[in-house]
Amino acid sequence: MSIVDETSKSDSLSLLFPQIFNPLKYAKVLIQLGYEPISPFMGHNLFSIFNVTNKTWRYPWIGNYIYYMYQKRGITHVLTAGLFARLSFTTLSGVSQRIITQRICENTTEDEIEDVMEKNSWGDFYVILVEISVFKLYEVIITHPFKVIMTRQMADFIVDENDHAWFIQAVLCIIKESGWKGFYKGIVPSIFAELCRCAIYYGSCRLVYNMLKSPSQLRTPEGEIDRMAKRNETVKLLCRSVLKYAFSNVFYPFEVVSTVMMLDGVNLNKHIQLSDFKSWRKCWRTLKLENQLYRGYSFIFRNHVKFSGSV
Repeated sequence: MSIVDETSKSDSLSLLFPQIFNPLKYAKVLIQLGYEPISPFMGHNLFSIFNVTNKTWRYPWIGNYIYYMYQKRGITHVLTAGLFARLSFTTLSGVSQRIITQRICENTTEDEIEDVMEKNSWGDFYVILVEISVFKLYEVIITHPFKVIMTRQMADFIVDENDHAWFIQAVLCIIKESGWKGFYKGIVPSIFAELCRCAIYYGSCRLVYNMLKSPSQLRTPEGEIDRMAKRNETVKLLCRSVLKYAFSNVFYPFEVVSTVMMLDGVNLNKHIQLSDFKSWRKCWRTLKLENQLYRGYSFIFRNHVKFSGSV
């Protein structure tokens, strides 16, 4: 197979996968907005299965939610709603990450940003961290409008309309309602979460590296050096994966708040207006008070929590 054929196949797959998994993202956005069309039921959670706790009111798992969406709007709509905006966001984020990696790793023998930051002095670490933070800030500013457009297109499901079905339709509607600033609704929690995640993640990777002494620092027998080096590398990779998962959990509430603020005060139609929080901090306090900051995080065990806000 030629390089051209391989590239075409790779591009086709990169476009196919987002479309296949678009229903998951679609359902997650609607749940983050607080839209729960299916009634809760009394069921098990992770602990009640083993009789540790009692049964609780739960929402159906994400598969039932997606099936409901298929029944209401059809497979084609669910597979394609907000897809172009999502692909644009994903592509720009990927390009930005490659640029950051090339920038940080140039003139070094490393291929990963984590390796560069772990092996430099603390002074260089802070300089690189500032540089990464600036790039991340630009990335959020550039990509956030596409997230807003995607969210607006998906929110049409709530009122069963198609006012934002096409990308251009959504763009013109946002400009008409809120002006250009409408594309940056909810950007503050996104920026805050991204910058904090970068600082804490790379700092944690650096601390893990410092705790793992290299074989040369220990009085290691010559035959054991390779084995210990491989072990340390495996531990580092495992710790990075755990840290990424942990911080995605810690900062998930900011994603929920950002999604809600994207539609803050928006009139979906003449009869439905979403909550008008005015500021993301008020939105945070409201969602936290009603235990809604993690809605949409779990796809299987989804707790039913009463929510008084009209989201």
